[in-house]
Amino acid sequence: SSVFNIAVGQGTQRFIDKDNHFIGDQDHIRAAWTTAVRPYTLGLDAKINDNTWNAAVGKNLLTELGAAWHALDIEQAAPQTKGKWRVCANPVGPANQGGSYLALPKQCRNPEEAFKIISWILSPANDARGFTDAAIFPAAPAAYTMPAMTGPDAFFGGQKIIEVFGPAAKAIKVAYEAPADAAVMAPFMTELTSIEAKGKKPDDAWKDAVSQAKQIARRQGVS
Repeated sequence: SSVFNIAVGQGTQRFIDKDNHFIGDQDHIRAAWTTAVRPYTLGLDAKINDNTWNAAVGKNLLTELGAAWHALDIEQAAPQTKGKWRVCANPVGPANQGGSYLALPKQCRNPEEAFKIISWILSPANDARGFTDAAIFPAAPAAYTMPAMTGPDAFFGGQKIIEVFGPAAKAIKVAYEAPADAAVMAPFMTELTSIEAKGKKPDDAWKDAVSQAKQIARRQGVS
């Protein structure tokens, strides 16, 4: 399912368009599905869907696909593998894996002061510090050239990982993500797991995923 998530994130469309129409049955999603199923059909899938992930890292997991913050997950799960990992670009291109946002509620008593605090938190210097401390990739491109970002990473064998992440971040495609996107995507992730864990036929899983996604979309007010 991680391959599917990344393949979807590489495109300019997701499951619902800007006019609130369901498009999860169109070619761009089917192509992502086919890409995700391929590792399973080739016998390359590590078949990790539960808390065995931590145990698998460093033993039989050779590749981990994910956002920049996965670096911290790997380091914490398998510190004994320090120096053995390297970061590389995704095949095809970078993928948008979402992110976090800071916003001011309408009821905020002092919005100007609150905005100053948010601006400080999201300053390039603090963005760079967040990457050093927790592998949270900066929202501010100005942070990419700061010493905290440009130095070698010991866990990744001295690699300067910003040389991979920086260009990827700048090249990510913009895609509209509707409020109901995650809910509509969920059946696809579930059915992909059924292929791996239960041996379900990929075509049957696709049909069921689309059917369930359409039902959820209708309940969410998507046409």
